[in-house]
Amino acid sequence: MTFCFAQQYNEIDAQVDPLNGLIVVKQLFRYTNEASTALDTLYLYDWNHAYSDTSTPMAVKLAQEFNFKFEKSQQYEKGYTEIESFRSDRVSLNWHRLEKQKDIIAIHLSHPIQAKGSIVFSSSYILKLPANDFTGYGIGNNDEISFSNGFLQFVNLGFDGKWNLDSNYGFNDRTALRLSTKFTICFPEDYSIIPSIKGAFQNGC
Repeated sequence: MTFCFAQQYNEIDAQVDPLNGLIVVKQLFRYTNEASTALDTLYLYDWNHAYSDTSTPMAVKLAQEFNFKFEKSQQYEKGYTEIESFRSDRVSLNWHRLEKQKDIIAIHLSHPIQAKGSIVFSSSYILKLPANDFTGYGIGNNDEISFSNGFLQFVNLGFDGKWNLDSNYGFNDRTALRLSTKFTICFPEDYSIIPSIKGAFQNGC
């Protein structure tokens, strides 16, 4: 399958609170429209939110496979993403989660991105990590934190003009993106971090 890759860039500043299972994130995005038509909506993967409740595609799939561990889990064992804001040029951007895919966010742009044009915007959000009992993602009992595919990332746009709206089913099979990322993570020295992105990494504590 062939994809149209957009020029994308991220800067991520993450503060990890393992005792409460939280990651506080400040993230800067740049998206360049390499499609031939203007875009008035962008989509982001929010795969951490697949662990928010039993109605997500991942939860439904686990139940279909007779794996009821997530369905029977306590609320504190689940995960979610709490979005505080999306902003561009100091103006809030409207956004919503897809009705049947809560782990995908649609961002509505006040001014469409023309072909070859770009937009820079920022986001503040909090990741509540799940227990790692369900898919290996989250906080384990050995002072190890895995948040593979946990940060917000652009959904890929294909040559056919359709967005690849891949939900999280726990298999780490999100459509690959060509991406440039710089991220700084602050975390306790006695924890091991397995980040979700390859890029310039440093402990920012």
